[in-house]
Amino acid sequence: MKKWTKWAMSLFCTTVMPTIGSFRRAPLLSLTLGLSLIVARPADAQEHDLHFESRLRGAYVDAGNTDGRATSLLLRFTLESEWSGIFSTLAEIDHVSTGWRDEHSDGARFNDMPLIPDVPGTEVNQAALGLTFSQAEVLLGRQRITLDNQRFIGSNGYWQNDQTFDALSASYELFSASRLFYAYIANANRIFGDDADGQPRRNDGYYPGGSDPEESGFLGDHEHNSHLINAHFNEWDFSDLGIYYYHIDNRDVGAESNRSLGLLYGFERRIAGLKWRSEIEGALQKRMQIEDAPTNSYSRIEFALALHSLEVGLQQERLGASGGVGFVTPLASVHDFQGWADKAFAIDSEGMVDRAVKASWRKSPLKIDARYHFFKSVTDDVDWGREFDLDLIVKVARQHRIQLRYANYQSASQSAVLSDEQRLYLDYSFEF
Repeated sequence: MKKWTKWAMSLFCTTVMPTIGSFRRAPLLSLTLGLSLIVARPADAQEHDLHFESRLRGAYVDAGNTDGRATSLLLRFTLESEWSGIFSTLAEIDHVSTGWRDEHSDGARFNDMPLIPDVPGTEVNQAALGLTFSQAEVLLGRQRITLDNQRFIGSNGYWQNDQTFDALSASYELFSASRLFYAYIANANRIFGDDADGQPRRNDGYYPGGSDPEESGFLGDHEHNSHLINAHFNEWDFSDLGIYYYHIDNRDVGAESNRSLGLLYGFERRIAGLKWRSEIEGALQKRMQIEDAPTNSYSRIEFALALHSLEVGLQQERLGASGGVGFVTPLASVHDFQGWADKAFAIDSEGMVDRAVKASWRKSPLKIDARYHFFKSVTDDVDWGREFDLDLIVKVARQHRIQLRYANYQSASQSAVLSDEQRLYLDYSFEF
């Protein structure tokens, strides 16, 4: 208890020193910026929207014999411009500075301390050209792509440096309330930043068994030749149907390359004052670069019931595995799934079953979100442990937001790989 108190007292007394990172000038990004300068002339401007966002964070990790802590500050400037009824541009610059660097690893720099992946640096986070037609939108350049619940494709937006893509995307409206989305991805700009070269320090005692993380897993950029197709049909009362096909061709980490085909159905209806909500999702996956890789399955079932401000729910998520090859979602917002301690998602060769009980309550300006997870492997039904997660969020006047996130992972006796871990994050966000 003393170390938690000490951490809380000293958290925001730390001086956060800015560190400037390098810019990665990918060909697609350079083309986008060049066209922006040529085409986007102030004389033609119709509307500009300048948005500023900041987030100050303190993080503490209790990993048994090793404790880690970090502070970080995100400054984000976003400019959206409409130059005509058809043409628009998007530009976004992020700066992240960090403190207590000797007391945590961040993914670009490794020591003997726990991983807190908020990496310092300054980057062009988004830079894109947009075309808008009567039923279609096209976006070319560096952009944020989030599909469905971000289980397969997401921004990893919880971290200070989120994930964006150098891509060409197009969205087309179908029927009365349906949508077809396509994207070609040339590069994934990952949360570890441009300076992450995938060379973790040797003899890092934090990682299980004294081993290092896979070098390529910590690269700041992954070159891609990937295609995403996602269709949503919302033509019925209370129901939503989604179909997706993702062809992920990762040129830097071939083992992550895969073809995934899935189906998602959602139902939501209010009956006698009660709100019933359910989602059922299933997918099949083949990992192309692994010899004799099997076809693995994914499933997620969630049922929830809400009354006034309270919602309770049950969820089971299963990522299949066989022959030492597991179902993977390398472009997902992985922090949002399988517990906020970020322990369970690292095991893919054995597969994972995550059964969770959820409860949330909200009454402005407060929201409380609590979850309890039960983890097991797919192949041998090994008990991986339990995890309790808690979010407390306070929003004031739409500009101020305070979030306290706590995660407590307790390893089972059968688990020789994962160890107990607690994590605490305290954020203050301001935007206008």
